[in-house]
Amino acid sequence: MSLIFRLILTAVVHFVFFVCYPETGPYGNYFLCLSLALWAGFIIVIGGGLKFLKLINRTLGSVLYLIVFLLISLAIAFTMPQKDKTSVFVKLQNKQFPTKKSLAAGFSRFGLKFDAQFKDGTKVLDSGIDKTLKKLKKLKKD
Repeated sequence: MSLIFRLILTAVVHFVFFVCYPETGPYGNYFLCLSLALWAGFIIVIGGGLKFLKLINRTLGSVLYLIVFLLISLAIAFTMPQKDKTSVFVKLQNKQFPTKKSLAAGFSRFGLKFDAQFKDGTKVLDSGIDKTLKKLKKLKKD
């Protein structure tokens, strides 16, 4: 697993948490930047040691990377600020999973608006299905 891949995976873990639980309050963006920088630094620092372990035993190195990313996820879940003062970890324990509304809000924080694109795509799909059905009816009559 290359360093670039591990850093991208660290960013993806942060992105997923922030999209799924976007109600972070005024300090959420600061937390995102600081957490991402700290964990990226951690990944860089331990990279050499884990590479050495991978030379000895490839499976052990992979398992340790898996444990590191699990720790990153747990740390984010415990420490990510939320407006309602309830940690993401407690929300997950109470089965408060992300809703469509929270996902839309989370994606909009990063400038991605999927609702409009989804509606446009459905209109195009509906018109394509209508055309196909008309052609099938015409072929069936012939």
